[in-house]
Amino acid sequence: MAVVPADGGNPFMPSETSDELKFEVDRAVKKLVDTAHDRVTSLLHERRSELDSLAHTLLDRETVDQDEAYGAAGLAVPASTAPMPAPAAGPDDGGAVAGDPEPTGRPA
Repeated sequence: MAVVPADGGNPFMPSETSDELKFEVDRAVKKLVDTAHDRVTSLLHERRSELDSLAHTLLDRETVDQDEAYGAAGLAVPASTAPMPAPAAGPDDGGAVAGDPEPTGRPA
């Protein structure tokens, strides 16, 4: 849903804005959009084989997990998205193991 002024004007740029400023804003936005479009188009061309490989895998199986998706594209899972190993129990944590239920104070 969008709410626009009753006079049909631009709600993001008051009517008292000069034509020169409007032109400069339009030009700056166009430059940003054109630059982003060029970058995305370039990336799609550079990564076409990976995208095709992933598309074929998805056509075969419809659903894949993160590791399968990266593998299908021939890519390694980035370190920033790879699952972190569970920390080992240390002497200060009472020997609790990940996944153990929290103590409730009631007999088990």
